[in-house]
Amino acid sequence: KALSMALDRAEIVDIAAYGYPTANFNVGGIGELYGPFIDSEVTAKYQDITQYNPEKANQLLDAAGYKDTNGDGMRENPDGSEAKINIMVVNGWTDWVQTVQMATEYLREIGIDASTRTVEIGNLIENFKSSEYEAGILWGDVGSTPHSFYQNVLHTKGKGVALQANHGIYSDEMDSLLDEFTRTTDKARQLEISAKLQEFVAKNLMLIPIFSNPEWYQYSTSRFVGWPTEKDPYINPRFYDDGSRALMINNLHLK
Repeated sequence: KALSMALDRAEIVDIAAYGYPTANFNVGGIGELYGPFIDSEVTAKYQDITQYNPEKANQLLDAAGYKDTNGDGMRENPDGSEAKINIMVVNGWTDWVQTVQMATEYLREIGIDASTRTVEIGNLIENFKSSEYEAGILWGDVGSTPHSFYQNVLHTKGKGVALQANHGIYSDEMDSLLDEFTRTTDKARQLEISAKLQEFVAKNLMLIPIFSNPEWYQYSTSRFVGWPTEKDPYINPRFYDDGSRALMINNLHLK
């Protein structure tokens, strides 16, 4: 909780990510894409988690026994060892690297000796799958409902498979709720389940939401037209989605 409250999300978006993403203050992790599913009661109950408040973060760490016992400006763990954290990020992903660098600066301001660890994408994937990391920045899955996101974060089926699932915090109840979500067509019940999933994340904080990414996409109209645009978003133009690429190619034509 203290680490989350130490982060100035709006400043990270403006500086590290050039203003493109949307700061994510939702305590359950999901972004505004899932606005109808975001539970107002859960949000109100845990809203301080995502608010920038370094003073409160310091108070929480003090109360938990993380204190600077040797006067070097950095905290020690309750057992006397150094309170250090290494945050993993893909080398070359400049906006994310800058995000992590800013996060380490915020954390150092509250006495946590944080550092940036850049790795290649293949190493990041393997490290997340095998839980060989202290912390890292990662994406979440997107779908028509929040189920895809929570399935990969919370369901025990994802251990060792889904990159987001290897944090060590699981619940049989969450497994059952996620399974039920896909079986029911009752929208009201899906909203109830979503609220419980959000509260579980807010209580346990196996992840800290920072921002919701845009879909990165560039194109040229010098020779071809028919690209997906803001005014005509006929598909999600993700370059790594073979189905989207095929539909896009079929829609392109010479000027």
